[in-house]
Amino acid sequence: MRGAIRSAETHGLSFERLDAAAMRARFPQFAVRDSEVAVREPRAGVLDPEACVSAQLERAVQRGAELRRDQPVTSWRATHSGIEVETPRGRERAAQLVLAAGAWLPALLGADVLPLTVERMVLYWFGAARDPESFAPERFPIWIWEHETDRYCYGFPALERGIKVARHHEGELCAPETARREVSDAEIAGMRAWVEQHLPDAAGALRGTATCLYTNTPDYDFVLDRHPAEERVLIVSACSGHGFKFANAIGEVIADLLIDRRSRFDLAPFRLARFAAGARG
Repeated sequence: MRGAIRSAETHGLSFERLDAAAMRARFPQFAVRDSEVAVREPRAGVLDPEACVSAQLERAVQRGAELRRDQPVTSWRATHSGIEVETPRGRERAAQLVLAAGAWLPALLGADVLPLTVERMVLYWFGAARDPESFAPERFPIWIWEHETDRYCYGFPALERGIKVARHHEGELCAPETARREVSDAEIAGMRAWVEQHLPDAAGALRGTATCLYTNTPDYDFVLDRHPAEERVLIVSACSGHGFKFANAIGEVIADLLIDRRSRFDLAPFRLARFAAGARG
């Protein structure tokens, strides 16, 4: 809460504080406790990630980028003349390389360069148990709730699949190739119990589930830095869905670093050195 307020004040974003009584009056869908408070940002909204990525790729092609799909990178190495990347279709060569492989980044870097973990997360969609109109986007917000100390759930209003609810972290560690994609009955029951307690009118029929992967740095923040052993390689760990919301800005930063070797943004908070032995995050 303090961080959200500090960020809003720093960047001039409008917001309002709501106590439990105001929350019950404004958003009765949430079963809040008397001690709970909220911060509402009226300009917050939802992005369609597939549409955003498609638009970004289309624009990149218009500006001269060449997309090579379905070519997973198996390895890379630095040579005196540039960087070589191995894929099942052959070897690619370039003057510089950006490693922005999400959950596959640990395999391309090694834990000695960046200690990343990959976390399996489950997403759930429920139908409304009562008053489905109250979960329409016009009446129900995007939200994240610290329901216990350092434990969070988040969700979306009813869009195409239903009311989306998920835990933020607390997932099992995994590798992207072997992550468990099925969702167990016990996991569904646990999420339903949470919804019944905190969003009782949203605890209707289960509409669907899915799994996704969180890629986490030790402090859960981004890494935007050059490889410690190879200046021609940029490491970009924008950490999954959290990073997606900043994709345009991060892309601009990386383009500046590739072309001008500097950025107008202060990148000190995103340096690899913060994870060095004895460094303070």
